[in-house]
Amino acid sequence: MSRAARFEFGVDELAYVFGTLGARSVLGLENHLLFPESTEEDQALLKRGFESLREHGWLEPGADRAGALNLDGRLVLLALTIADPKQVMLSRRYLPGGGQQSVYYYLDGERVQEFYRTTGGTYRLVVLRDVD
Repeated sequence: MSRAARFEFGVDELAYVFGTLGARSVLGLENHLLFPESTEEDQALLKRGFESLREHGWLEPGADRAGALNLDGRLVLLALTIADPKQVMLSRRYLPGGGQQSVYYYLDGERVQEFYRTTGGTYRLVVLRDVD
């Protein structure tokens, strides 16, 4: 992964990724959006997330079973850094025209990731430093 790599994810995609990893709460995310209390809402969100990840190329054919799909290994590593970081720092950006944006920095050894919700409602992940 190159330095300062940028990725953007929808709420449904993150719900699927973190749900697959067993996370039910993630610092820096609006957990009520990612983990709905209603089983029906949760299942619909996970289904949309799966389809969206597949469309965007984040699911790859599994080697263990024909027809199986696995999450891309890079995405799993990025998500694990957010789900279980060694350190987290929070900063606030002032947006043009008013308002603020919370920006989280997740540190895990040599890896530093910036993560925030965009004004468009998606989540942007920027890998500032990696261990490559």
